[in-house]
Amino acid sequence: MITVCIIDYYNTLKNGISTYINQMIEELQENPDISVKLILLNSKFTSDIITYKINKIEKYYVPYDISLIDSLDNDLKLLTFLKVQLRNSENTIFHFNWINHAKFSYLLKKEIDCATILTNHCIPWRDNIIDNYSLFKEFDEILLNKTNANIVLQRTNEYIPYLCVDHIICVTLFAKKTLRKLFKIDDTKLSVIYNGIDLPPVNNSKEELREKFGYSINDQILLFVGRKNEKKGIYEVLRIYDQISKVNRNLKLVIIGEGYLHEEELLEKNKNIQILEKAKSAVIHEFYKMADIGIIPSYIEQCSYVAIEMMHSGIPIIAADVDGLAELITTERGINFPLIKGKNKPYFRTGQICSKIIDLLKNPPLQIQLKNKAQEYALQNLNRKQMVDKTTDLYESLINQNKHEISRRALVSIILPCYNAEEYVKGCILSILKQSYQNFELIIIDDGSKDKTRNIIEEFNDSRIKIITNSENLGITKSLNKGISIAKGAYIARIDSDDEMHVLRLEKQVMYLENNLDTVLIGTNQFVINQNGQITGTIEYPTDAKLLRALMIFQNPISHPSVLMRTQILKKEKYLNRFEFAEDYCLWSRISKKYDIENLPEYLTYYRIHQNNTSKKNYIVQRENTALIMLKQLKQIGITPSQDELLIHIKICLKLYNILDIKKEEQMLIIDWLQRIQNALEISLKIDKATFESVKEYLFKECKACKN
Repeated sequence: MITVCIIDYYNTLKNGISTYINQMIEELQENPDISVKLILLNSKFTSDIITYKINKIEKYYVPYDISLIDSLDNDLKLLTFLKVQLRNSENTIFHFNWINHAKFSYLLKKEIDCATILTNHCIPWRDNIIDNYSLFKEFDEILLNKTNANIVLQRTNEYIPYLCVDHIICVTLFAKKTLRKLFKIDDTKLSVIYNGIDLPPVNNSKEELREKFGYSINDQILLFVGRKNEKKGIYEVLRIYDQISKVNRNLKLVIIGEGYLHEEELLEKNKNIQILEKAKSAVIHEFYKMADIGIIPSYIEQCSYVAIEMMHSGIPIIAADVDGLAELITTERGINFPLIKGKNKPYFRTGQICSKIIDLLKNPPLQIQLKNKAQEYALQNLNRKQMVDKTTDLYESLINQNKHEISRRALVSIILPCYNAEEYVKGCILSILKQSYQNFELIIIDDGSKDKTRNIIEEFNDSRIKIITNSENLGITKSLNKGISIAKGAYIARIDSDDEMHVLRLEKQVMYLENNLDTVLIGTNQFVINQNGQITGTIEYPTDAKLLRALMIFQNPISHPSVLMRTQILKKEKYLNRFEFAEDYCLWSRISKKYDIENLPEYLTYYRIHQNNTSKKNYIVQRENTALIMLKQLKQIGITPSQDELLIHIKICLKLYNILDIKKEEQMLIIDWLQRIQNALEISLKIDKATFESVKEYLFKECKACKN
């Protein structure tokens, strides 16, 4: 039995997402192997979570929203409730439908054994097409390969949620392309499943319906269905109708949808325009059957349910050639018109659209051909059963993936140093014990803590935990070397007491090292979490071994609490105590000269930023020792810098040139210095020119003056 928890807002308004969920539920509840639970957020009629069961569906009405930066208490309340409700459930899937909820996946997977899916119904950055056109165009041009500008898409709100869930259902190929190209989401994490629907038959004939709604058989009806706003092209519809109606007195316009139109009262007095603010589904289906043309002039659109309903109903469609809409309404299934992306704003050529509509109204054979092709395609490819069957197959695939047993031959020794860590160490240990890769020993070094750290550690009754107690605070370097000396594993993993592991971290890192024997150390990207455990950002690291080797002379490109290392190398090299608070950078710089080190391009570690971070408390000492390591590396490649050169180097390392205005003379000094380093690296470490160009691109990616 699979338990599917579908998350949506409590909403009495009909929209594409509610249509999707209703279609999913109607089909899923007929499957004896699936139990459906519907979680409805922002249910304003209740002050506490209440449950209600109808037919086979269990509904949870939740009086608040989740995944807001200031709503951790609400998130935890819902999590506590769900843990109780699902305590006897196996094979649990959480299915998100709003991207802003997907960050809740992080908390779910910490406490509940489950898989998480997001159906990507819309692409939020494309909503900027009206309100922030310059930002839209910047992203769009990258998507269309018109520019190679280095855009940090992490600044959009949608980036982190994509990373939090296990899998993403894209409802169009266009959406999949966007996630792959702009957000670098791995192809294995993406599936394309088009929306589907089953429409009930409309029994009345076209003639009967026209009589019912007051239209003659000679009237020609242009139908718009959707929200009455600028992005849906409602004002284009009005302009198009105004132009055509001057030459075609029989043309009637029907607008069905919610929203506000300028001068709506005036429009409603026009007997040739009918506006229905709210209409039941049955009424909309009747208008589909009796209309002559459906028009969809959207500026952005994914897998439009209006388009799918029109196709099923057999109405000729004229639609904008945008996004996923272009995949549904092809030239053989409808009439297309382009969106013009002008310099300052997007627009449609309404005169061109008018001509297409007039020509189509005069050509009944073409109308029949288009609607037949569209209806045939919709019945075969955009039906409810096919949509749900593909989604169910994905559920089963994710459940089986969660159960997949990887090789347990290699023991991993996890080294966790702790000093006065009572606030966060419990969460850290729990994240380790929940790892999908379970063949590990956890070596915890209590480095002379004076708080309740030891008591918290001893609460865990697990034979894999080994505790070392320092009678006094020896510092992280000596504590780490103690742990290394007793480690029995083939690999050593690091984690800090205030950080946490993604459930798949060890599994993915072990598999990588077992399949890449030349690599001795593998780090990961990181989620950034705050003191409350909420995800606030991400940190991405370079992955290529040659690039990392060259970058070492400028900075530490490996996150210490994210690494998995081969034990035989670490027992030989160990950490050096004289570079306090930069001991990891010193070790990586030594190892990288002899071996390959890399980063996985996946977010598998949760790095916590708070007031007591070691790097914050010991910033000055850390920076001084970091500078000493850089100086040592420069000398190792044959460069003894002057004071001015060392200052330039430190500015580059700290990326100060990203925020300073650089004079021409200083630009030349930077170029000369970098050329000197490039020549030295080519001789000493065989770093080729192309790799060093990548180093410069990485260091100066936000500094236009330094790129040339």
